[in-house]
Amino acid sequence: MPKPTTLGVYRSVPHAGRRLPALPLLFGLLALVLMAGAVALLVLHGRAASSEVVLVPAGIALLACSFLHWRTAWTLWRRGGTWHAIRERVGWAFARRTLLGTFGIYALALVIGPARHLEYVLLAAVACWLTLLLLPLAAEGDRWQRWTAWSRHRAARRLEWLTFGAVALLIATELGLQGVKSVHRSRWFAGASLPADSAAPLLPLARASLEKHGIAPLPAGPLRVALLTDEPRRDCHGEDGCRIYIERALPGVKIVPVDIGGAWSSVPAGDVAEQLSHQRFDLVLAMLTVCDELTRERPASSWFDWRQLELARIAGAQPDAMPAAPAPAARAADFESFCGLVSPQLAACRTPIDQSMRHRWQQTFESVDLLAEACRAKNLPLAMVLVPGEFQLNRALRDTLARRAGYAPDQLDVDLPQRKLASYAAERRLPLVDLLPIWRLCRESPYERHAEHFSAAGHQATAAAIGGWLESRYGSQLAATSRLSGAP
Repeated sequence: MPKPTTLGVYRSVPHAGRRLPALPLLFGLLALVLMAGAVALLVLHGRAASSEVVLVPAGIALLACSFLHWRTAWTLWRRGGTWHAIRERVGWAFARRTLLGTFGIYALALVIGPARHLEYVLLAAVACWLTLLLLPLAAEGDRWQRWTAWSRHRAARRLEWLTFGAVALLIATELGLQGVKSVHRSRWFAGASLPADSAAPLLPLARASLEKHGIAPLPAGPLRVALLTDEPRRDCHGEDGCRIYIERALPGVKIVPVDIGGAWSSVPAGDVAEQLSHQRFDLVLAMLTVCDELTRERPASSWFDWRQLELARIAGAQPDAMPAAPAPAARAADFESFCGLVSPQLAACRTPIDQSMRHRWQQTFESVDLLAEACRAKNLPLAMVLVPGEFQLNRALRDTLARRAGYAPDQLDVDLPQRKLASYAAERRLPLVDLLPIWRLCRESPYERHAEHFSAAGHQATAAAIGGWLESRYGSQLAATSRLSGAP
């Protein structure tokens, strides 16, 4: 006849398993989630227009992790583990190693750089690391002791804690800096104390008082103007560009070209303002090719791009430097190639404005807002120069592009981009120079044939518009500077 104590021990295992079914269910749910993710990646690979080779390994890795978690769930259910036993195997060490492994995988993703579907590969790698850490729960006998023997030494534990502290500090600092940046961009505090039109450059009291009466401050020497241009307008910086014509017409003006490298919406405004602060400027002119900016594909900001991290900027990795400017775009070989190049810009004038274009407008406004705020922080007054597209001047080209795009005549509003930006600039009290009215008076085309570069007539008309605005705003100061420089 069996002893009562033997019967008690015999019944304790199934009783413990029934008493705590939460752990097996939790691992079973995790296995189901990983299996669903694996199936989703494989389906995405099958529906992709092109072969996405990274999706298949990521899906297979998630599927393997799912099977291992099923194994762990079955072992826990059969063995009847308790929370106390689980805490002995999965505790703070598990949390530390999970964070360290995730950070190491993310650092490797930063080395690889932004790539298509890289986030799915990161998810699969983190799932594999988590599965590896949880796998000892399914171990039998002394396998757990052999598994964790390497971490029993005091030196290994100290090194692990030291690494964990450094990684936690880096993550907390980056998240804090990103939070401060988000709060600053949202203008929660500034918007509550400033009026709606306070987006105009906030200058010192003397400068604001002069500009209130239409008088610009007297610069100490030539009026130094920073001419910000994006990728299509690099030809303005050449020896035959509009800046040369402006300096010849106004001897008291010094035009300093600043190439921002890419589209306005893809270049951080803080980098532009920091670049401008390295030199002494009295005025900033931002030349915006509005139709091209609205329809250009914007590179999506990615957390896998180390340049998006605030710690990388503070550490001095490419410190606030302008991106390297590639060579100017070549002239189109023929009319068909040119039409294919500029046809996307026609969508900027399409009415009514669809949801996608509203989003593009919002991105453009936010980019200029950030630039205005950055210049305001450096006490740099900002003005905008709007460059029209060639189809806004050439009716035959516009009709050809509209016919190929399937637009009806009443679906195009040629002056729509200029009107919206003029309204935007009036609300923010930003000075605006619109080149469209002056270019329409040119006898010759402001653009070169089958190219987005300015012609000689375009450079001269642009210089006349900008120079006329500078003279009307800073005329008395430029005259005084000319008299002072000509005095013996």
